[in-house]
Parts: sequence; C-alpha cells; structure tokens
Amino acid sequence: MLHVDELSFTYPDGRTALSDVTLTVENGESVALMGENGAGKTTLIKHFNGLLLPTSGRVLVDGVDTRHAHTTDLARKVGLVFQNPYQQLFAQTVAEEIMLGLQPDADAPSDIQARVQHLLATLHLQGLEERHPLSLSEGERKRLALAAVLATDPSILVLDEPTLGQDGREKASLEALVLRVQSQGKSIIIATHDIDFACSCCQRIVLMNKGHVLADGPAYEIVRRADLLRQAGLVQPQLVELSQRLAVSGMDDLSSACPDLAAAIVTALTHPTNKTWPTRLSPSPSGVHAAAETHQPGPATTVPDTPASSVSTLNTPGFPSVRVSTGPVGSLDARSKIVGALFVFAALTVAHHLLALVLMAAALLAVVMLDRLLRPWLHTAIALSPVVLLVGLMDMIYFGPAHGLLVATRFILTVSLFALFFLTSSLDDVSAALMSWRLPYPLVFALVTGARFAPTVTMEAREIMDAYQARGVDHSGGVLGWLHRYGRILIPLVAATIRRSLRLAEAMEMRGFGKTNHPTVLRDLRWRAQDSLLVTIAVALLIISVLT
Repeated sequence: MLHVDELSFTYPDGRTALSDVTLTVENGESVALMGENGAGKTTLIKHFNGLLLPTSGRVLVDGVDTRHAHTTDLARKVGLVFQNPYQQLFAQTVAEEIMLGLQPDADAPSDIQARVQHLLATLHLQGLEERHPLSLSEGERKRLALAAVLATDPSILVLDEPTLGQDGREKASLEALVLRVQSQGKSIIIATHDIDFACSCCQRIVLMNKGHVLADGPAYEIVRRADLLRQAGLVQPQLVELSQRLAVSGMDDLSSACPDLAAAIVTALTHPTNKTWPTRLSPSPSGVHAAAETHQPGPATTVPDTPASSVSTLNTPGFPSVRVSTGPVGSLDARSKIVGALFVFAALTVAHHLLALVLMAAALLAVVMLDRLLRPWLHTAIALSPVVLLVGLMDMIYFGPAHGLLVATRFILTVSLFALFFLTSSLDDVSAALMSWRLPYPLVFALVTGARFAPTVTMEAREIMDAYQARGVDHSGGVLGWLHRYGRILIPLVAATIRRSLRLAEAMEMRGFGKTNHPTVLRDLRWRAQDSLLVTIAVALLIISVLT
C-alpha cells in the first residue's frame, strides 16, 4: 500500500511544486494521475521511491517512510518507468538490460533466464535479445524499459506518460498488459494526459492542478465533470460529451432512428462493467471528491459545478532556469565582462599564493553581493562541494596540505567565475559582443549554442541518474563499482547529446543556416566608464597574481 500524507515539496530554486497532497493507493488498485504540464505529476511520482524527499509531510510504502529508506531498496517495491526510454537503458544488449536490476545472489541463474524469456515474450521483444537497446525503435525501447522494471517484480508499478509516441496497436497492447499486471494484485499508478487510456485501465482518477489535488474519485464519474477536467487542462472524452449533449436534448429521436446505436451508447456510459471500465473493478461508493478552492487539507467535500478558471502553468519540474542579473554588473557591456573574465581566469591560473586567491575571492564576492546573486552562487558551491573535496584531498595526499588547499581554492574560484559570468550576461549580448570583434559567425553560433544547451544537458544527466537509481541496481563495489556505474550512466547521456545535435543540425539546415556570413545583430553595445573600471580591476588582479 502507498500512502501520501500532506506532502509538500519545494525545489532548491524556491519553486513550490506540491502543496498538501494526500492520497492512498490500496493493494491491487489502479490510479491515474492527470493534469496539465507542470501540475506536479512527475514530481509526485518521484517521491514514491525516494528519488525526491518531502519538504514537509511523508510518503509511506508498505508502512516504510521513504525518508528513512534508500532508493535502491524502495525500487524493489515501487517500479518506476520514466517517460523517456532513452534515459533508463544502460546495458549493451536487450537481455542484459532486463537482468540489470536483478540480484544474482538472491536469484538462481535458471530463474533469471526464465524470467527474462517470459518478459521478452510478454512484451513482444523475442528475437531482439542480442540487439543494443539504443538500436531499437521508440515503441520497442518503451516496452524494454517496462520489461526491465517488471523483472524485479515490484508490488507497485508507476508509469510516467506510457502512451506518449505509441500508435493505436501499441496502446491496446499496453492496456492489456497493465490490466494483466493488475490482475496479479499489483497496484498501478499512471501519470498521463491520455484520458481515454486512463479510463480503459484505471478505476480511479486523481486530477492535479498547480501542485494540488483538484479532485479524486471513480474514473467513470470524474470524466463526467467537464468543469473539473477544464480546470485540470484536460478534454472530456468524446463519447461522454456526446452522451451529455444527447441527455440535454433527449434521446427519443435517436432511439427511434438508430435504436442499436442508442442502446450501445447508453450501455457504454451507464454500466461500469463494460470493457471501457476494467471488469474486475467495482466503482467506489464515495463519488467524486474535490479539494476546496483554497486547497486547504482536510475532509474532502463535493464541489458544485463551476465555470472553468484560467490557471498559470508551473515551470517544468527540476528544469534549471537561468535568470540573468540586471544589477550593476549585469547591466555592463558584455565585451567588458568577457575581457574581465579572461583576465581573472588568467590570474587564477598563474596564482601560487593564497593572498592573490583571497583578493580574487573578495572581488567575486563583491559581484555576488552587488547583483544579489548569493542564492544561486551558494547552490553552485554546494553542488560542487563533493568534487572540490575530492580534488583537494587527492592533491593533499600527493603534494601536501598547503598545495591541496591552493588547488581546491583555485578550482572553486574558477567555477564561481564562470557561473557568475553566465548569471550576469545574456547569451544574446555575448553573441553580439563576439560578432562585434569580427569572429566567424559559425564559431560564435557554436559557442553560444553550446552554452545555451548546458542547463538542458545538466537536467538530462540528473534525470538519467534518477532513472539508474530507480532500477534498484546494487551500489556496492568500491571505486571500481563507482566507475562502472558512472560508465553506464554516460552511455544514455552521450546518446542523448548526439541526438540533440543531429536534430539541431537538421533544424539549422531547414532554416537556411550559412546563407549569410554577416547576420543582423539587434543589440546595442555601449562601453561606459564602469566597463573600463571592471577591466582595470581584472588586470590589477592578474598583475598581483604574477608578482606574488
């Protein structure tokens, strides 16, 4: 059983993704989480196996608090299939991929092989055992990702947008598989926009809106509430909408003209035992319950029909959004910031005395305080602290404490320098500055585009690491195990980067890239006294580093 108790979650950048979410999924129950993009569905399901931990509230999996358990252990109970199959395929062959999360010490080789063959047959992957996962089609990769999760026999199966990119036949096959898995007594949780698929597979629908539970009730009742569906950014199924319109106008004419059609529509909409609703599931007697408009926790109350309200969409959960500072440094000419950053980087490279590094640290801290960038700068420092410690410790072991401290300080200041540069400089301004120096346009485009995609690659790397943890792979093995694990993670990350580069190249070709070597630059660059002061300070820091 899965129980979510008043769960709230806020991302490090201050965005609140979930607020006071409470729900329970019983053993053998099927639940669809539905809502528009940014409603909090993916953030919520990442709490089910400990990939994310609550800011407040708690999540219990079979009575175990996820805050006190490791994701590797929770993955044996909660199997999570991510939306993008590219992010969760790590092995060299299809057969190895299915076996990746299994424990050879706990399972006999014959049992493992039997389980692999059964899953290959169940998910129509027979004959592909020796193929590389990344060479499969989109539908085959999705089925392989599902097979790899089912191999560990979790009691709760969580699917994130499983019908995305699937044709009608594949969706019908997936529906049959979900119902078969549920018939084995497993709980099914599906985060989806596909309301027809949700009605075909799930007894219950939970509507989400801006991180809150908007409504929770039997699927056959939820789909009749057009007002709630509109608030959740969803469209009512056509058959349900047709029945409601016919009910308003009366069905006498239809019954007399097309009695068979009328009878079929009435049967489909009034009998939950029809195939539109899983036959083994009985409707909940509690009806549809919706959260109050204030979204305060407490007993659920039935909400009367209300007009649809406009809602604002949250940013994609976890996506690293970069906001350029408009403070004193952020408003400077991009050319002065580029020149200043290069001089300070040179000073960091040649600095061999802690005094010079302390002066540069003071200069960088002044920029942080002037432009009020303390929070993002601290996030960067905290994220890099393990790397800094590793670099410093290794250097201390080989060259002594003083040299190790010097190297660690230089490393963190270098990273801080470039982080502050991008926090105070628009990429469009950087592009205009480089073009003003008559650098080749293809080179400028490559540099700026690479920087623009850096947050996306960072986000994808984090998603891939989450997917690897969600597979329940053993994390033991010391240094060799660590290298092996990150080697596996590198495969899908490199593949994703190559795919993105190819798509970008195709888009550039379609846009006629390269037809002109001097595109129009719509940026006003003005060098002022403050820009000269910034460059002077950077040159002074370089001189101090050379002389000390």
